[in-house]
Amino acid sequence: MSAATGKPTIRRVPPAGQPLIEARDLYKRYRLSRQHFFKPAPTVLAVDGVSFKVAPGSTFGLVGESGSGKTTVAKMLLKLEPPSAGTLLVDGMDIFAQDRAAERAYRSKVQAVLQDPYGALSPRLTVGRIIAEPLVAQGRMSWKQGESRAAGLMDMVGLRSDGLHKYPHEFSGGQRQRIAIARALSVDPHIIVLDESVSALDVSVRAQILKLLEEVQRKLGVTYLFIGHDLAIVRYMSTDVGVMYLGQLVEIGTAAQVFNRPLHPYTRQLVAAGSADTPIRPLGAGGELPSPINPPSGCRFHTRCPHATALCAQQAPALREIDSGHQARCHHIEQIAA
Repeated sequence: MSAATGKPTIRRVPPAGQPLIEARDLYKRYRLSRQHFFKPAPTVLAVDGVSFKVAPGSTFGLVGESGSGKTTVAKMLLKLEPPSAGTLLVDGMDIFAQDRAAERAYRSKVQAVLQDPYGALSPRLTVGRIIAEPLVAQGRMSWKQGESRAAGLMDMVGLRSDGLHKYPHEFSGGQRQRIAIARALSVDPHIIVLDESVSALDVSVRAQILKLLEEVQRKLGVTYLFIGHDLAIVRYMSTDVGVMYLGQLVEIGTAAQVFNRPLHPYTRQLVAAGSADTPIRPLGAGGELPSPINPPSGCRFHTRCPHATALCAQQAPALREIDSGHQARCHHIEQIAA
């Protein structure tokens, strides 16, 4: 952060070709509450062998239905949850093998902007203190210095600096989300996790926040992990996209590849549903998803897939490359494409 202006500095990117974020076979298993005294507590595999790379200064979008594991991946990147297995690298370093000093530095490197801006902002603090709080907590400066820096950040996100002495309830939802973005930028992050960060906003305000996020990325070179369920927004924001279903990545590629030529039947149905075409075929009369505690054998999507065969129920498909950089997890991609 510039001492002269109080604004975040432009990111220095890693060497050419080196990803900023790299997930290698991430697994996360949760143990649930015991249901029966004489039976072990059930477990759920929320993330199952997820691997991806994110280039510096780009946006990696994660899409999928609720319960697909998107937010669990975000929690691991934020170090709110450790993986059960696998490795998560940032700048080539395993973030779960850090000493105390490295972990403290990492907390500045990765920030989050969440879905509910009001719930994420303390109602007891003024906006100036909310933005300055991360800087004070990390011992970078005093409250007075932090609030002075907050004025420059308010300007960066399109708010008047005379609002620094107001409280969150005095702002609209879109303004509160701008304040949340300013707070995330206060510590000069390399990565910002955007978890459904515009889904609670009105359509017109949503467009303004998306343009602001684009402008911040263009000026500062920050990298985004963008989690959403609105395919149009994910397509607009993302450089690359991963599609998740019941804890697994079923398709991954550039945004153009995934949305212009979806390969996996689940992605195809998501895109069709997003264009008001054919909806995803429900499982049974209730239309419920398979249980993540006891997922289907073989391909996890075969119970809802119109192309499923006996092979799909018996053998789990591997995530394989079909085109350059475009991967999908399906036995019958070539037949479906034909």
